Amino acid sequence: MPLVRGRILPEVKLAGRAKQFLDILLWAEQLGRAEIAAMDELEHLRSYLSALRPFCCAIRVFIPQRHAQIAAVLDELGIVYVRVIEREAGPSIASEIKGADGELLTALGTALSVNADCLAVTRRQWLPWIEELEKVGILLTDCTFLLPYGEIFSRGHDVPWAFRYKSWYAPWTAFYTLSEESTFKPGTEVLQRAFHKKAPSDAQETGRILVPNRLPNLCFTRDRLLFYEIQRLVAKRAGWTRQQFTFEISYLLNFYYLLIFGAFDHAALFVSQLLRLTEVR
Repeated sequence: MPLVRGRILPEVKLAGRAKQFLDILLWAEQLGRAEIAAMDELEHLRSYLSALRPFCCAIRVFIPQRHAQIAAVLDELGIVYVRVIEREAGPSIASEIKGADGELLTALGTALSVNADCLAVTRRQWLPWIEELEKVGILLTDCTFLLPYGEIFSRGHDVPWAFRYKSWYAPWTAFYTLSEESTFKPGTEVLQRAFHKKAPSDAQETGRILVPNRLPNLCFTRDRLLFYEIQRLVAKRAGWTRQQFTFEISYLLNFYYLLIFGAFDHAALFVSQLLRLTEVR
């Protein structure tokens, strides 16, 4: 137990806090155009996070010591990375990953040795082992999925970021409207038509509150839920049996349901006011 200013304070074992680093182990003999483009895009977010003061979170990239060709590519792109020594997966871990080849087990052992959250690979024949690696707390993915994963990680640390809409210090109120055009486009088009058709003013106001206000609340809560799914893998790797982020997820999920039900009620009110269904005739 910690001793602070002469007092012994209680300490909860097998628990911890949300991880502030998204650690990626890149395992590839060579990078294609898609992988290079993804890593180059990811560097935009890494640069942004490294510039924020005070520090809130960061994304780190690791590569195996012997992958000199990948190191040369990353050097040419100006991507910062750390080279690590390869480690073998222990017998207990190897028994969880049935049917995997030796190199995948080495990649997994190396990822666990640096507490990596993601094992990004170019070998698509390894991807069927995604669920097996999740059992030990690591996401097996390709390089392109690192982009949406990085978005969720940064948003969970209160940094609005989207690769489709690169902007520093964007406020949440406008962020989702600008970064998720396909989500907001139908509602925005309906509001525009209601305005041009001179729909009742109360209906226009109800629709305005529904689309630019309630929908961003849904998007924000969705991203927080996905963020804590990342943290669940952290807890699994660390063996935190007393902190699996179930409280945070259940709280946000309950609020998410309320927002969805409220959106349906809000949409029904909008239609009712638009068509004057509740007017006394």
